[in-house]
This record gives sequence, structure tokens and C-alpha cells, in this order.
Amino acid sequence: MDRREFISDFSLALSLLAPFVNLTEVNLVGRLNLLTHRIDRSNRSEWARLVRQQFLLDDDIIHLNCGSIGATPTLVVDAIVESTRQLEANPFHHQFGDGIYAGVEKVREDGAQFFGVDLNEIAIVENTTSGMNALAQGLQLQRDDEVLTTNHEHPGGMTCWQHLASRDGVVVRYVHLDRSTLNPQTILERTEAMITPRTRAFSFCHIDTITGMRMPIESLAHLARERGIFFVCDGAQSAGMFSVDINRLGVDAYVCSGHKWLLGPKGTGWLFLRKASQERCRAAELKDFSVYSATKGTKNLPNVIGLLASLKFLESIGLPNIEREIVKLANHLKERLKRISGVTLLTPDDPELSGGIVTATIDPNLGSSFQLSLALSNEHRAFVRPAQITYSRVDDPDVPRENYNAIRFSTHIFNSESEIDRVADILEGMLKV
Repeated sequence: MDRREFISDFSLALSLLAPFVNLTEVNLVGRLNLLTHRIDRSNRSEWARLVRQQFLLDDDIIHLNCGSIGATPTLVVDAIVESTRQLEANPFHHQFGDGIYAGVEKVREDGAQFFGVDLNEIAIVENTTSGMNALAQGLQLQRDDEVLTTNHEHPGGMTCWQHLASRDGVVVRYVHLDRSTLNPQTILERTEAMITPRTRAFSFCHIDTITGMRMPIESLAHLARERGIFFVCDGAQSAGMFSVDINRLGVDAYVCSGHKWLLGPKGTGWLFLRKASQERCRAAELKDFSVYSATKGTKNLPNVIGLLASLKFLESIGLPNIEREIVKLANHLKERLKRISGVTLLTPDDPELSGGIVTATIDPNLGSSFQLSLALSNEHRAFVRPAQITYSRVDDPDVPRENYNAIRFSTHIFNSESEIDRVADILEGMLKV
């Protein structure tokens, strides 16, 4: 691999944060040597060591679960702590027009730039689930209106619609995904076949939380626009894994969490609502997109500042570089898992259809994915997650129930090939017992 300037100077990011957080007091520059040097990407061990130094992870932990909760860089933690100290030391820092509120609005500006959208289309929320709830309430659907989603949605992207069904008589219908639907064309065909004159909304995840497949969002959005259907996209498993161009996707609304692939603070997230679609979705908390409003009240402002720090961290490395590293590690994991007897990949092999989530089914005769995941975490300090039981939250008796008995792995830049090899070796040994 050619030698490249993998990481650019981080001083600009620090200077942008400095007006809101006195970063010079927390001695960040010395710890961010990774971000101020030229890195030879062919030196995999050195790259992994330098990246790992930017996180607070214990040395003996292998964190392969960003699909649930990411690791936060030290830079982000220090930004949160320092802004908390400033806020608690001086209440004037809380005043509008300057102080911390100028900082948190800067976060929104950077978020708009990060996702390539207008400032008046993006809001900071607590997480994907809270954003999905706001959108579902804001659509003001009526009895017998239909929402089309899938049986593979995360509960946080599914329960909001089920609540409308139980409260208002909205009808939730599920596109049935299974092993046979790991290709875009089949998903499109099944979705189109389920559209009726009463279909008012689509709700689809960008990355399937169970299989790790990249859903054909652009094609589904085109299908929705042709019929005037409002499209909500759950981006919890995509933002931070790769660059997300929301305008190119063509959806009406997009929601993601800060605490997963974006490596941001827990209790932060982003909500995008297209300007042309805002009259159709009128939730109280989306009346004003600013961080503070009469309908939103006071947020955890230091965490919001930490969200800006996480964006600067990612931007300094570069999302294309991050995606390459994530995919490289995921592909290495796929190859290792293929060599283990009794393990079958559920995640598509096609690089166009997958990213940093790798899900593998386990022969049920060899063990339960829940027990195996627990043993990996508790006994070997390798944090993974059993893929949720399919259809566990689906309330349609016509949708067949299936348990893939699968383990989900998530790779990120703080991981290394040696960690993946170790986990694969441990899993292989567990399945031979």
C-alpha cells in the first residue's frame, strides 16, 4: 500500500472548539500525536496502536459492539468535562447569545455541514429512538392510515409506529425480510407489492441492524416520492460508519445517534427533516430546530459540545479513510469466520451491500448465540452482541417467527486485525468443546 498522509493536522479542529471549551487546559495536543503526523497505512500494527491511544478503553478489552454503543475518544470526554466545569463555575456561561449556547449552535452548524444539509433542516436529539418518536407523532396519521416498515427494524424504530397503531388505529405493515432478501431487488419488489392507497409512510433502516446489509434507500425513496409517501430513515447504524449524503438518499427524514459509529457522547443524536416536508410533520419539538426552544427546554449542553468534538475527531481522520479501515477489518473478520465449522455468514459478502457490521449464524447444535456472546464478553473481555431474535417485536401474526441464532460483530478504527484473529480463535475453540 502506498504511503499517504492518512491524518491531517488536528490544530484547526482544536481552534474551532477553543471558543467554547478551553482545550489548552486539558493538554490534548500531546495525546493526539496520531492526528498531527503522517501515518504509513501499510504499518498496520503502528496504525492500530496509535488509534487505540486516542480512546479510554482498557487494554484487555476487545470492543466489537459499536452497533450498540461506541467507544468515545479521550478528546470528546475532555471536551465534556471541561465544558461542564466552565458551566458549573460560572452561571453567566449559560446565558443566551454567548457562552455555551453559542457553542451548541456551532454544533448544529457543523452537523449540517457534516451531513450536507441546510441548517434549518437539522436538529440535535437525544438518540435515534427519540427522533423516531418525534417524527411519528408529528405526521399526525389517522385511523386506517398505513405505515410500511420491515420485520428487521430495531425496536427503537418500530415501537413508535406500533404505539400509533394501539392508540389511533394506524395500521403497521411489515415487509418480510429473511435470508432470501439479502439483495436490493427482492426488497424493492416486496415493498412495492405491499403499497396500497392507504400507505402514508415508509420507515426503513439504512443498515439492517440484524444482518448488516445496506438497504436500497435511494431506490426505496424514489418509490415513495412517486406515490407521495413520507419516508423516514433510521440511520443509527450508518452515520459514522461511512459518509452519509442525506440529499442524495432522497428521504424526507433521517435520524441517527451520536453514541454509536459517530463515537460521540451518550444521549446525543441528529434529526434531519427536509424543508419541503416540514409541513407534513409538525411535532412540537420540531417547531424550532435550535438546540434550545420553548418546546425542547434545556439539554445536556456539555454533551452537545462533546458531539462537536466527536465530529472534529472524525473529520480530521476523514470519513473515507475511516470507512476503508472499518471495511478492511470487517472483510478480515468475514474471512476468519468462514473458516470456522458451524458458522455461516448472514451479512452479504458484496462490499456494495455491507459495511462494518458482520453477523454470523451459529449451528444451534453447537450452542446458543446468546450464551456464546455472553461467554465472549464475560470470560474473554470481547464485547459482541447476539443479533436480536427476528420478529421479536413484530405484532403481526402473519409474519413468521425465526431466530437466526446469530452473533453480531461491529468493527471500528480502534480495532485491529490481531484482535479479530483472537476473537475468531476463541469462538472456534468454544464451538469445538
